[in-house]
Formats: sequence, C-alpha cells, structure tokens
Amino acid sequence: MPTVKLGPIGQEITLPQPRYRSGPSWPVVVRAGLEEAEMLDGSIKVNFKANEPRRWAFEWDVLTKVELDDFIWLGGFKTSLHFQSTWEDTTWYTVAITSYEHEPLIDVHTDAVRYRVRIALKKVG
Repeated sequence: MPTVKLGPIGQEITLPQPRYRSGPSWPVVVRAGLEEAEMLDGSIKVNFKANEPRRWAFEWDVLTKVELDDFIWLGGFKTSLHFQSTWEDTTWYTVAITSYEHEPLIDVHTDAVRYRVRIALKKVG
C-alpha cells in the first residue's frame, strides 16, 4: 500500500495508513504560478512564474493516542520538512506545515477515545 512520510531530513516517519469513518480525500493542489495585476486602463497583465506551488491536504481518522503523538511531534517543528507521498509518486519535497489540527473522537457507547488529525503542507524552496 502507498505510504506518506514526513519529518526533518534523516528523521522522516511513516504516517499511518488512512482509516476513515467516511470516504477518504487527500487532494493535491497545483496552482498556476501566476500573478495578475489590473492596469489603470482596466486591462489585466499576467506574469507567469517558473515555479508552480504545490499543496497537500491530509486527514486521518480514528487514530490512537500513540499515532496522535507522532503528529503532535511533527506539528511542533517551525522549519521545513522532508515529505513523500507514494499515493502520488516517489518524489521527495521540501515542505512547510501550513495548518495542523487534531480533535478527540469519543465513542459514546464505550467511552473509547480516538483522534482525527488534519494537516496541510505547502512546497517550499
């Protein structure tokens, strides 16, 4: 099965396989590398950049506390990280975490606690 790896160079960890209570969605967004500016005469000028920024959004559901601890560790880094998702291809990227959140999921029938994690990455460098 494909994997997702993330962490400082040399300390990358393999993140859990997806488990969902609803359907999975791990979008990869490639935005056109352009800047638009409206001129005084109302015309639009466009500058195309050589680099197209990539973004990834991930969500994990029903994680254990041990699995959550890995995400808390990753969320604490305030620097660029090394990232690979073989769901897409085998390329390694330098990324920054642009958003991170987790929340408890409590089963009211058993009082068992699992966790949901959402994380968004952006290619940098």
